[in-house]
Amino acid sequence: MSEFLDGSLAACLDFGHECDIVLRLVVAHRIVNRGISWVRDFAAANFRGMAREMK
Repeated sequence: MSEFLDGSLAACLDFGHECDIVLRLVVAHRIVNRGISWVRDFAAANFRGMAREMK
C-alpha cells in the first residue's frame, strides 16, 4: 500500500489538480478497508458468542 501512496504522491507533483482526486480516492479506500475489517471482526466476535451460548 505504501508503494502505491508514494507513487500517487509523485503523480500529484506532476498533475496538480488531479492530485486532489487521487488523494481522496486513497483516503476513501483506506476508510472502506478499515470499515470492512471492523465489521468482519464484530461479526466474528458475535458469531463466537452465539456459538458459545448454544453449547
